[in-house]
Amino acid sequence: MHTLLAAALVAATVAPAGGLPATDREITFQSDGVAAHGTLHVPAHRPGARLAAALLLP
Repeated sequence: MHTLLAAALVAATVAPAGGLPATDREITFQSDGVAAHGTLHVPAHRPGARLAAALLLP
């Protein structure tokens, strides 16, 4: 079985001036017929900013 886990690097939760607030999003991955569910945390950021993230595959 394959297990997929998504993780985001978490920064400050206070939105920068004119920025977007932190939020959590439910996500689902499918691999070889197995579904993995999780929550992706998106930290506060400026619109259009590129956010560092990692996808961990054991």
